[in-house]
Amino acid sequence: MECMNKAESLMGERAYEVNSGMVLSLTSQHPISAYDAEYVSLAKSLRVPLVTTDKKILREFKNTATTPEKFVR
Repeated sequence: MECMNKAESLMGERAYEVNSGMVLSLTSQHPISAYDAEYVSLAKSLRVPLVTTDKKILREFKNTATTPEKFVR
């Protein structure tokens, strides 16, 4: 519990909530899990790339997701 409290305090205000409506919309429009949709939703909301090796996410979200190799170039 102490480690979890310390980790949460280190995160501070860098924790974000995702839009549940967007998550549900993404799962109804794409063959991905709600878990994966949360990451896509967050990346879209923050207007940042989602760096992943997940082939399904890379295929479904070409404008949002990128591979680690492409990200570091």
